[in-house]
Amino acid sequence: MSMYRDQTLEVLSDWIKSEESLNLYQRLIEDLLLQQTPEQYGLTLIALWCRERLLNYSTDETTQPIEGSYLADFDAILHGEDIKNKRAVFEQMILSLWRVLYALNISEETVQLLGEVLDIRASLQEPLAGIADQYTVRKVHGHYHNGAFEEASERLLKCAEAMFKRERNADAEWIVIPRLPMQLVSAI
Repeated sequence: MSMYRDQTLEVLSDWIKSEESLNLYQRLIEDLLLQQTPEQYGLTLIALWCRERLLNYSTDETTQPIEGSYLADFDAILHGEDIKNKRAVFEQMILSLWRVLYALNISEETVQLLGEVLDIRASLQEPLAGIADQYTVRKVHGHYHNGAFEEASERLLKCAEAMFKRERNADAEWIVIPRLPMQLVSAI
C-alpha cells in the first residue's frame, strides 16, 4: 500500500509542475471572472484549492491576507498577481460560498460538498468575512467578478467611513468592520 501511495504522490507531484497543470489553472482562473452557477463556482474554487494543496509549501507562504482582506487577495489572484497566500484565499472563498448558500438555503448538495471538502467548523471566519460574503451573494446571483467585487468593495468603504466617523473622537488606532447582515440578500 505504501509503495502505491508513494507512486501516486510522485505522479501528482510531476503533474502539478507540468504545463498542463498551469494551463488548467489559467482556465479555472478565467472561469471565475465569468458568470457561473453556484455549483460551477464551488467546483472551480475546490479545484484551485486542491491544486494549491498539491504544490509544495514555500517558506514565504502565509495564511494571512496580503492586500487587506481575502477578497482583495482573491481579486489580485484573478488579475494575475502571484501572491503567497493562494491556498488560504481559495479556502476563505469556499467558506464564504458555504455560508452564503447555507444562509440562502440554495443547493443543499453543494453546501454539503463544500462542508465536507473543508471539514468546516463554524468558528472558521476571517474578520472581514462579511465583505467576502457580499461578493459571494452577487456571484451566486449571476454577477461577473468585476461587478461583484466593485459592489462589495463599495460596501466595505461605506462601512469603514461610518465606523471612522463614529470612532474619530474615541482615539481608535484601528477600525473593526462588523459582519454585514444577510438582509442585503433581499436588496439584490
